[in-house]
Amino acid sequence: MQKSYKVFSGKCSKCHTIARPINTTMTRAEWERYVKRMMHKPNSGINDNQGKQIFEFIMYDETERKAKNPKAFFRALTDEEIQALKAKQ
Repeated sequence: MQKSYKVFSGKCSKCHTIARPINTTMTRAEWERYVKRMMHKPNSGINDNQGKQIFEFIMYDETERKAKNPKAFFRALTDEEIQALKAKQ
């Protein structure tokens, strides 16, 4: 996984901070689409094998870190937001 992280951090930090994908939560299908889109960006330099490694790391992070501590990635709803949701039912 460390090898995949190195590819992820090296390639993804060319265009944006690595905090951006690290702090984002998405489904497997959304991440797959996102990585493919990034691979096709001009000058990304991400080949198929590197794209697979990036996806592998992101999915590892999603399941091993984010899924095990969801409160760190999803804010709590306010009372007003809860009431608004209840009103829609």
